[in-house]
Amino acid sequence: RLGLPTHSENNGMGQSPNEKQGQDGSHPDVETIQPGKVVAAGVKITFDSGSTEINAESLAAIDVIVSKVTGLNNVLFIKGHASIDEGALHPDDPNAMDLSYRRALAVADELVKRGIDRRVLRPMACGTFEPVLTGVYDVVGMRVNRRVEVYTTDTTIRDYAPARTVEAGGK
Repeated sequence: RLGLPTHSENNGMGQSPNEKQGQDGSHPDVETIQPGKVVAAGVKITFDSGSTEINAESLAAIDVIVSKVTGLNNVLFIKGHASIDEGALHPDDPNAMDLSYRRALAVADELVKRGIDRRVLRPMACGTFEPVLTGVYDVVGMRVNRRVEVYTTDTTIRDYAPARTVEAGGK
């Protein structure tokens, strides 16, 4: 038994006298504050192994996303991903964080070319840490994991940068 006291033997020492305080409801421990929503479910932005080049199918997917977010000022998370095999391509980046970030930037650049305000875009790297499919090693399965996803938030750019006022003289 290693001589460690049980809960009943330590008279509650080391235990908080108060019960957990948290959100009301069936799950008082907050796990997520505000989940993102996929901008265009069903569209896929995928990549060849080791590549950040956006193919025609992915450009069409970006056009669908643009049609959904044009005119809105909601902050968009652009999450770049990589497949597990891509970690071996660069020994200095075993989790492919750099590659996944460059993919997110490539999609952000395409969104900007199509008229989306760069200030609302938040490219981020997820590397190999959020696969859609695990335990797959075939070409199709790996491609599914080499992707960029675009999520919208309820936060708008105005929450961070109030509208600029135009001074006299047009400046």
